[in-house]
Parts: sequence; C-alpha cells; structure tokens
Amino acid sequence: MKKTINLIPKELQPQLEVFTVHTVLLGMLCAFLSVFVFSNFSVSHNQALTAQLDTLRNELDRKTNVLNIISAELENRTEDPILLRQSSSTESSLMEKRRLIAELEARDELRTQSFADLLETLASKHSSDMWLTSINVVGNNMVIKGQLDKPEALPMWVGQLSSESYFAGKEFQSAKVSRKKDTLAFELRTSGGTDNE
Repeated sequence: MKKTINLIPKELQPQLEVFTVHTVLLGMLCAFLSVFVFSNFSVSHNQALTAQLDTLRNELDRKTNVLNIISAELENRTEDPILLRQSSSTESSLMEKRRLIAELEARDELRTQSFADLLETLASKHSSDMWLTSINVVGNNMVIKGQLDKPEALPMWVGQLSSESYFAGKEFQSAKVSRKKDTLAFELRTSGGTDNE
C-alpha cells in the first residue's frame, strides 16, 4: 500500500534545472561574440561616417576658399578698357543695324507706291487751269509746286486727288498760294515735307 499520495499532477510539479559550466560558458561566448560583432560594426560605421564628414568639410573649405578668392577679385577688379571699347562698338553696330532695318521697312512701304504711280495719278487728274512746276518726294514727305490761272482750281484739284488710291491716308499739311505777275503760284506740303531742290 502506498503511504504518500501525490495530488499535484506531473506537469505542475516543480523541476530543478541546473546550468552546467558548459552551458554558461557557451552563453557567455555567444554574448561576447555578439557584443564584439556589434562594436566592430559600430566602429567601422562611425569611421566611415567620420571619413565622409571629413571629405565634406574639406570640400566645403575648398569651395569657401574659391568663393573668397572670387569675391576678392570681384571687389578689386578694374574696368577693362578693351572690353569697354568692344561693348561700345558692339552697341553702336547694333544701333546701326536697327536703323538700317527701320529704313528698309520704311522703303518696303515706298515700294508699294512708286514715283511712277504718283506721276500717273497726277496725269489722270490733269486740269487746264493749272500746271505743276516741281514735285519733290522724300520718303512719305511730299512737296508739290505749280501755277494757277484760277484760284478755285486748286481746291477742286486737291479734292480729285483725295479719291485716288495713291493719296489714300495722306493729308496736305500746308497749302501756300502767292501772286507772281499774271499767275498764282502754289505749294502743297504733306507732313514734314522738305524742299530739296
């Protein structure tokens, strides 16, 4: 017959686990290796970061020195007379080219209305009470001189000219009439007309 009864099931019974020297040494070796590997990794990583930081500092110092040199040269620079002459000659050349372009554009407009067209227009509006003595055309400026038998012939003739395509958009800015012996002399000018006879 049994003298002791065990009421605690086998799974719940306390068990004594004993660490052996080998187990402890193996654990310490694993821990030491882990710390050694981690510290080596940290040291190598820190060395790489330090080297990269040193490289960046050297690059920054070099660029700062270059910037200081350029700033000093910029402050101490003098105007180069050769460059100034080249700049002024280039600028004057550019202005001449612009003037030439403007002149050519103005001449394009004159090509559409030639001197021959003007003469044809004046011939088509012939009047027996007047005759022309001088026609001067420079660009868009025009001076027409002539003589009249009757004073009323001039306004009628100018009115007839205004219906012609050559004179479309043009206005006579001044009209002078003066007496010369038995006839009347007249002079018609468009805006800025010059008398270059």
